[in-house]
Amino acid sequence: MLKSKFLSPLVITLGFVALPALSEIRYVEVAAPPPAAVVEVTPVVPEGYVWTPGYWDYRDNSYAWVNGRSEPLRPGYHYVTPRWEENDGRWRIYQGQWVKNDEEHGGLRKRVRRDDD
Repeated sequence: MLKSKFLSPLVITLGFVALPALSEIRYVEVAAPPPAAVVEVTPVVPEGYVWTPGYWDYRDNSYAWVNGRSEPLRPGYHYVTPRWEENDGRWRIYQGQWVKNDEEHGGLRKRVRRDDD
C-alpha cells in the first residue's frame, strides 16, 4: 500500500517533467554542408492537401534526398519546411513540422500553405 501511494505521485511528476522534452526542437548537426537542392516539379496537389517540398536529410553518416510529397491539410495548422542552418562552421537540420497558425516557427517564408488560405 505504501509503495502505490508513493509511486503514483512519482509517476505523475515524472510525466510532467518529460512533457517539455517532447516539445523541444530537435536537430542533427554535421560538419559538411548539404548538397544543392534537387529540382522537383511540383505536381498538381489534390483538394485538401498541401505539397511539402523535398529536402536533404542526414542518415547513417551521409546525406539522403527525401522526395517532396502531398500531405493532408490540417485545419488550424501550417507546415514549416525542413531547413539547414550553419552555426559556427557546422550545419544543423531542423525537421519539418506542423504548427498552429498562431505560432511562428521559422518565419513566413518557411510556411507552406495553399494559395486560397
